[in-house]
Parts: sequence; structure tokens; C-alpha cells
Amino acid sequence: MLSGGNLSLLASMCGTRWQPSFQGKIAFLEDVTEEPYRIDRMLTQLSQAGAFDGVRGIALGSWVDCGDPYPVLRERLAPLGVPVVAGLPVGHGSPQMSVWLGALGVIDTESCSLAGRIGEEEQAR
Repeated sequence: MLSGGNLSLLASMCGTRWQPSFQGKIAFLEDVTEEPYRIDRMLTQLSQAGAFDGVRGIALGSWVDCGDPYPVLRERLAPLGVPVVAGLPVGHGSPQMSVWLGALGVIDTESCSLAGRIGEEEQAR
């Protein structure tokens, strides 16, 4: 199942009843106008809160006006030991595609893509 969204909003939910958990899921992350040091802080906060415990993969969308976030993303996410796909045109950028949060998904490591189905019988319940 694909879960996640805007990194700033996800990090701000830590310590609340809406704190994210990516256990058994693919975490989707994106953001806009955040400097790499802030992305580092938010990923560290989510990690220390246990949000990434049991994550199955990471899908990275757009990082508009975020400088070069990829060194920080690599440093914080590589130790999770799960597949990571980056550069998906999802988030605040253009073109702006959509993903169906809550739908079943899979990271295809051969084509470096995220695939999924949103048909009624394939949706997670």
C-alpha cells in the first residue's frame, strides 16, 4: 500500500494521534520550498519517531525549490535497506501526476518506477 505525502506535513504530525506509520507500506514523500537541512531534520524526526519502522520501500516525488535534496535523502533513507525510486512527477512540480494513496503499489527496481492498481478489487481495505 502507498502512504505518505508532503514531508513537512507528515513530520508535523509526529507526536499526535495522526503520526504516520509506514509499517508494511511504501512511503511516498515530496515537498516544496524546503532547504536540504530542513529535509534532513524532518526525515530524522520521522525516523526517530519510528515512522519508517517496517517500511517496504520509498517513492520520492518532486522537490520544487528545495535546492539539491538528494544527498540528504540518500543519507537518511539508504540505511533503511529498502528500494527507493526517485524523480516521480508527483507533488508540487510540473508535470503534476497523481498517485492513489491507500492503493496497493509496487516499486519495480528494473524500470525504476512505481506501479499500482486502483481497481476496486485491488484496493487495500
